Amino acid sequence: MRGRTTTSMAVLCGVLAGGLAVAAPPKKGKEKKEQAPTAQDFLGDFGKDDPNAKKGEDLNKALSGAKKQGAAGGDDLAPRSELQQLDTNVTMNGLFAAPKIMVAGNGCVAPKAGGVVKVVDAPDLPFTLNEFSVCAHLQSNRNRAVQVTFKIVTAKGRQVAQSEESVDFAGRKQVDHVVDFPSMPFAYEGKYYYRMEVEGVMVTQQELFEIKLKNRPAQPAEPAAQP
Repeated sequence: MRGRTTTSMAVLCGVLAGGLAVAAPPKKGKEKKEQAPTAQDFLGDFGKDDPNAKKGEDLNKALSGAKKQGAAGGDDLAPRSELQQLDTNVTMNGLFAAPKIMVAGNGCVAPKAGGVVKVVDAPDLPFTLNEFSVCAHLQSNRNRAVQVTFKIVTAKGRQVAQSEESVDFAGRKQVDHVVDFPSMPFAYEGKYYYRMEVEGVMVTQQELFEIKLKNRPAQPAEPAAQP
């Protein structure tokens, strides 16, 4: 019995010794100091430089520069001087009608004395006027060809004749433009006007000539023109 007891005690002491050996703390050495967390650790990727965002900023800067260049014309990138040139009007500084008008040099050849048609004496209405020409003195700073429509209208705006013309102002500011009209009837007594429309917009009209009856019987008044 004593022998078994002695053996059991030896085994138990060995187990305890082993347990104590496993549970023994490690030798103290140089411990690695843990760094305190920074603000960036909490923010993660927020606030870091984004290459795509940088590209977006560069693009916005480029567009901002382009908008400044086009500020003169709103969203149009054309220079202010070019926009002003496109908005320049064509003016008519005078005109006259005659049976036939020739152009020489820089302007219309003035007809002989009495050749300008200012008043037409008509024996009856409607009155057919023979072929005639109209010379208009035009001025513009557009420096290019301009589409112009000339119309002969009554005092109340009724159209009698129309001619589509291209007037070239390239290299010059003043142009004498002649339109030859065919023979046509005039149904009403009174003043007739020469109307000018530039690229579809009415610019001005001036008195062309007047038709008067030699024998003045009672004539019906001209009806108002249809809108």
